[in-house]
Amino acid sequence: MKKPDASTTLTNRILELEIELKADEIVLKNNFKETLNSLRPGKLLLSTVKDVVTSPGIQGNVVNSLIGMASGFIAKKLVVRGSKNPLTKVLGKIAEVSVANKVGKNADGIRTLGGMLLKKLFHKNGQT
Repeated sequence: MKKPDASTTLTNRILELEIELKADEIVLKNNFKETLNSLRPGKLLLSTVKDVVTSPGIQGNVVNSLIGMASGFIAKKLVVRGSKNPLTKVLGKIAEVSVANKVGKNADGIRTLGGMLLKKLFHKNGQT
């Protein structure tokens, strides 16, 4: 059998490299499309929400923050009561922020205490 000459070997190697280049180009284009698709705002928001929902540590923090914000809102409504006075509105905002911070930091204890109070209210003198 004859040994192929240098020009035939070189031509074959060039063809192999061109085929490899086309394959790499297709993979690169697909990766670019996937990356572009994953960076769309809707996809980013969806993946972030999914991460928040599936992680237990963040769930507790979100619930505690929501409880704090709701308590702060109620405190503000109790202080302001529909007043048009700017000073009352400022005091209401201060009450909202301070109550929200305190309740948010101590939400677990407040939740436990609230559960105990509800049990006492809805169960008659030691009956279960």
